[in-house]
Amino acid sequence: YRVRERGKRCGARMLCDILQGKKTKSIREAEYDKLSTYGLLGDVSRTQLEHMVNILISREYLLMDTSQYATLSLAPKSRDVLLGKETIQMALPQKDLKQTQRERMLAGMPDYGVDETLFQKLRRTREKLATREYVPAYIIFSDATLRDMCNKRPANAEQMLAISGVGKYKMDKYGEAFLKAIAEYTAEHKADA
Repeated sequence: YRVRERGKRCGARMLCDILQGKKTKSIREAEYDKLSTYGLLGDVSRTQLEHMVNILISREYLLMDTSQYATLSLAPKSRDVLLGKETIQMALPQKDLKQTQRERMLAGMPDYGVDETLFQKLRRTREKLATREYVPAYIIFSDATLRDMCNKRPANAEQMLAISGVGKYKMDKYGEAFLKAIAEYTAEHKADA
């Protein structure tokens, strides 16, 4: 809201930097360090803050305009939140997800509860969309969301909306590509069976 008041727009990364009170050159040049919200969430970990932003996007309180370098804007429904008429509740990760050496090693290992071939197909689909839209891959869907897709294998929009991390906005924007990838994979593997 405060960024918009200045007639400017920013992306998720910059928003997190502003809220954490980062002292970057771009923040100083845009005078974001003079905003009343600058550093407001300095005690929140980066992981938690990014999680909050992603939830606000998935719940459609924030809109991402990918035609303008993935800039964020307030959705109409965020007005009630700004006016204090509505509160948003969300679960945050308990610990900062800075990986230890052991966690980094395990991160490269397959999740045995997920079909690794399908997971990689969904990751490639996500990467194509991210490249096309000039956004980081996690903005499309997180790995956790892709794993949930692997486990549940949605076949239509209604089922896709039941996947953790998929809201109406993301379903409308990206859902068809992932439904198609899952359907192709399922058809290929039925033929193999």
